Amino acid sequence: MMNLDINDATSALRRTPATLRSLFAGLGPGWLGADEGPGSWSTVGTLAHLVHVEPNWMQRVGHVAAHADATPFPLVDRTDHMAVLGDRSVSELLDAFDERRRTSLAALSSIQFEAARPGLHAELGPVKMGNLLAAWVTHDHNHLGQIVKAMAKRYRDDIGPWRVFLPIVDAD
Repeated sequence: MMNLDINDATSALRRTPATLRSLFAGLGPGWLGADEGPGSWSTVGTLAHLVHVEPNWMQRVGHVAAHADATPFPLVDRTDHMAVLGDRSVSELLDAFDERRRTSLAALSSIQFEAARPGLHAELGPVKMGNLLAAWVTHDHNHLGQIVKAMAKRYRDDIGPWRVFLPIVDAD
């Protein structure tokens, strides 16, 4: 049995653009370039990733609605976000994400959502439409957490003895 409720899920998805705006508003380069170490994405790189992959969530939901599990939905290049980033400002990225999310949610509200409807992922195998929506919401939360951890780690060496009480700075 799934805990998924489409109204709760869309409510969470609707909040992400404002949460991102709040996290990024007025920040300077030190915060925007913060990351978790070598090989990790910066906070603004993570935002660019969210902009890049946003249309894919609804494309996949639409694919499952139209084809069920007859054909796998297309894979997504999850790391091609640097092309989206380019020399766009944080404000432009936030606006792009907000617009893409509004478009996605409008499309989601226009289909017959069936949590149990089968779909097929090319790498993961059988999935359900509900799994896809739950993964979309969790993807947002995962990257919000990634941004917050990168920001917290910026002061890892400056917090002194409080580090023992702030495990986020050492979290993987």
